[in-house]
Amino acid sequence: MLRYGLYARKSHDDKKLTEKSTGEQIAECKALASREGLAVVWECEESKSAKIPFVRPHYAELIKLIEKGKIDAILCWHVNRIIRNMDEGGHFVQLWIDGKLKEVRTPHAVYRTGDNILPIVLEAASATQSSLDLVHVVRRSHDGNFRAGGWNHKVPPGYRNVRDPLTTKRGMVIADPERFALARKAWDRMLTGTETVWAVYLALDEWGYRVRETLNLPERPLSYSAVMGMFRNPFYAGYVRERGEMVKGRHEPMVSLDEFRRVQNILAKRSFKAVRSYDHDYTGFMTCAYCGQRVTAEHKKISTGSWEVYHCSDTYNRCTQKGMSVAAVEQDVTNLLSNVRIDPEALDIAGAEIKRSLTARQATYAVRAEETRASLQLIEQRLRRLTEMWISGLLTEEARYQELEGEALREKERLQLAVEEIGFDTERRLRNLARALDYLKTKDTRFAKARPARKRPVAQALGKFLFYGREKVIKAEVRPILREIVEFVSHFSGPLEPPKTGSRSHEKTTLVESFHLGGTVPNGIELPEPLEKALLEDDMPDLDCSESEYGLLK
Repeated sequence: MLRYGLYARKSHDDKKLTEKSTGEQIAECKALASREGLAVVWECEESKSAKIPFVRPHYAELIKLIEKGKIDAILCWHVNRIIRNMDEGGHFVQLWIDGKLKEVRTPHAVYRTGDNILPIVLEAASATQSSLDLVHVVRRSHDGNFRAGGWNHKVPPGYRNVRDPLTTKRGMVIADPERFALARKAWDRMLTGTETVWAVYLALDEWGYRVRETLNLPERPLSYSAVMGMFRNPFYAGYVRERGEMVKGRHEPMVSLDEFRRVQNILAKRSFKAVRSYDHDYTGFMTCAYCGQRVTAEHKKISTGSWEVYHCSDTYNRCTQKGMSVAAVEQDVTNLLSNVRIDPEALDIAGAEIKRSLTARQATYAVRAEETRASLQLIEQRLRRLTEMWISGLLTEEARYQELEGEALREKERLQLAVEEIGFDTERRLRNLARALDYLKTKDTRFAKARPARKRPVAQALGKFLFYGREKVIKAEVRPILREIVEFVSHFSGPLEPPKTGSRSHEKTTLVESFHLGGTVPNGIELPEPLEKALLEDDMPDLDCSESEYGLLK
């Protein structure tokens, strides 16, 4: 009487999803054994893929039992539960030829040693081919989903993978109701330009952000590398990227492409330093004018108490450690802020004229966008030709094909982003203009009202501060956008006379006349190229994004 080994298998590693399937296989095989009076001496079930050889421990145990003569036959739901790769398939068929395996029985067929060997060989080959075909089907399905803007992988923080309620076989990405807002808050902190990734990582932990519990891992804080990956991932701007290619996604973007680009610029700045809770109020934004190192501070003890002094950190002992008191530093910073002064009325008129000029240039930006789209179409044609050459055999060197394809895909991604960015150019310029105008009007008041520990961001928005320890003085290189606006106003406003009184008061020079706005000159003032460039490239910080962050008093 033959001794049977019952074997059940499902490819998925998730026991919760495979338990029912393997359980049904075992139940059907046991029912067959009961009807036919088969002696089942060993049984097992496992959740492992058979596509890769030698990764199934229970299958390996079954084969050893057959080789030792403890089992003569196999009872399974289908032959493809046993064989799906030619390496293990060859060994399996050899056991059949050697007579160690006398029978394979399924609910639908019986294969015996004395019969024709071709059916079992064909079944083994068919199972292997089916596995290969399945790979191509899945890959084609994934490619189709990707090109339609879908996501084929585990989603990044702030999102969830769910099943489409209309088509349960298709997955979709939605905003995680518990985590999306916290992730967006992290982006807002980075967009201030005054935070490091490490500071945002710590903030997320304080806010209670936790990664969703999985079968193998409990609920846990987000890792630092995951936070860094979040700020580098174009998925959050509404794009999906796979194997070097990027397309517009179907999911809800967390940030605009413009915001994503600004964060990339912040991360790319090697000199970027965060505003942190230092013991000293004015460290973190001044650099030594002689050696370029950061300015630090310390408390020095004197006979009457202690004295806070700022000086070059002088890491290499090559510079001077002569410094300035905190009172002298604050006085110099206050004076530098006050030196950048402009008439509020002239500033309003100049701002309105700059805005009018930017709005009028939208047609020019539209032409640039169309030219970029045309270049994008040429790159897509190039990719199609490369594929055709590879398939037809005109291009046979795989390394060369991959090199050309990689270059084309990188250029395609650059152009895709460029098309989107052009659309945000006007919005970016107008936003920076509004922030710069507001800063020029309110910087003195902001600095005076801010708590000492929060004066740094207000001063830092002015530009780069250079510390001259020997001369005991601080100088500032004004931010390009502020410098260009001040120059624009001073250049076009001209000498403004005070209002005249008396019978000839109607002859007074007004600011509107001095600016030659629309009406006096049909086309208005031509926007200088340096100002337009500064409005686009210089990210003006938004000090009102979180008023409590800067401690502004009401």
